[in-house]
Amino acid sequence: MEKQTDQIARNSTRKEFLATSLKTGAAVAGAAVGAASIEGLAHAAHIEARDLADQPVNLKWEVEFTDAPDQQAVQQYLIKPYQQLHPNVSITLQAAPTGTSTDQHLATLFAAGDGPDIYDNAGPSFMPPYITNGEALNLEPYAAKYGWKQKMSSFALQSSLYQGKLYYLPTEFESLHLWVNTTAMQKYGWKVPTTYDEMMNVCAEIKAKGLIPFATGMNGWKGCWDWWYSYFLNAYLGTKKLYKVLTGQIPWTDPEIATSYQMMKKIWDLGYIMDKQAPAITLTSSWAIWGQGKAVFRMEGTWGFSPGLVYANAKNIEWAIAPLPTWKPGIDFAPPVGIGEANAINPKSKNIAVAADFYDFAFFRNRDQILKWLPKLSSIFLPTLKWQPNDFGSSFDPRLASVLVASSKAMATSRAGYLSWTAWPAKTETYMWTNFESVLYGKLSITDYLKETDRIFQQEKSAGTLPQVPKPAGL
Repeated sequence: MEKQTDQIARNSTRKEFLATSLKTGAAVAGAAVGAASIEGLAHAAHIEARDLADQPVNLKWEVEFTDAPDQQAVQQYLIKPYQQLHPNVSITLQAAPTGTSTDQHLATLFAAGDGPDIYDNAGPSFMPPYITNGEALNLEPYAAKYGWKQKMSSFALQSSLYQGKLYYLPTEFESLHLWVNTTAMQKYGWKVPTTYDEMMNVCAEIKAKGLIPFATGMNGWKGCWDWWYSYFLNAYLGTKKLYKVLTGQIPWTDPEIATSYQMMKKIWDLGYIMDKQAPAITLTSSWAIWGQGKAVFRMEGTWGFSPGLVYANAKNIEWAIAPLPTWKPGIDFAPPVGIGEANAINPKSKNIAVAADFYDFAFFRNRDQILKWLPKLSSIFLPTLKWQPNDFGSSFDPRLASVLVASSKAMATSRAGYLSWTAWPAKTETYMWTNFESVLYGKLSITDYLKETDRIFQQEKSAGTLPQVPKPAGL
């Protein structure tokens, strides 16, 4: 991630940003399908009849993570075990070249008729163009065959439907949390904040001790500011009201939305977030600062469990995961949860049935197998299964296990908040993070920012491109 901002002022994704930072530190044939999948199912019927026979099968898998450690781990824990079961199958990873985003690379490949057999992207907000362009297979027949819908949480399923059908698999859920340097908290007798006022008070005390309240880094991709508005919009509006905003029942110009931005700007103006230097600090540098005990909190997601982030940088402090503080008394705040990886199948692949079988093997079929690789790949893949406390052995990090169990329960009971890269339409989301720093620095008024946000959102609503947002409990 140590690239200059102007070198990657492009349509990157969170995982490209994270990967770069880490790098530097047939029954099927008769099923009802959409038009985009008819040709693909014809191929599928042929492959299904072979039933993974001994004919050579070559799958190309386009992934959005480019760092060598993650690709090697995927090879070792996902691809190699499958190929041992099916020696005739060869799966080749490929990724966009440096300077090109995943979306740009995929667009070029599909336009040339050379699209990968399978591919992943950064979440539901990115997938509608592939579906409408006929580049994502209708997976409903395979969902029925493998029981995918029954295995994943209802929240994950609802977040992954497009016009009521499954075109991609949610292969990683992400949730936001408060990462706490408990060494510093215990030294100074501070308590973990549970409200906005408590958070502001303890941040003032932290800063008075010469420490940084919140460590973070945006140098490399300022799109990571969407972590923050995903948090505070949930924390101030609550899930029910935010749901109404995301489904177009309440405009983005609502006064309470403006208030939440004003509260966020106050945190920034007081220097509680990286001493107002976040745009100049890289993600990995901010983790190092936190791990060295120079900062107390991080407002970040499950991807922090990557071996290259928390485990590499927090060796000299005790740390814990805590719920994020609520920003308004009495609201129905639930931790934001969403889908960070969406894996699809190219309808024109000649090996559709094998591709579907590989996806099932990798992300659904065997919990024990998944648990072997999950701690090493949780920043890339975090299967949306219904995790229970007894799934994890004593050697499994209890902090990660608690996150998995709590998030699974939240998704199963529809008591989860919303992440922007899952529940926001793509153009609205892009505008919001692109201009967020301008709001923080006072170059763009909150009023004008929200007016433009609402204008873009209404356009996407009229065009029918809003993602499906799971309805929260109680509505």
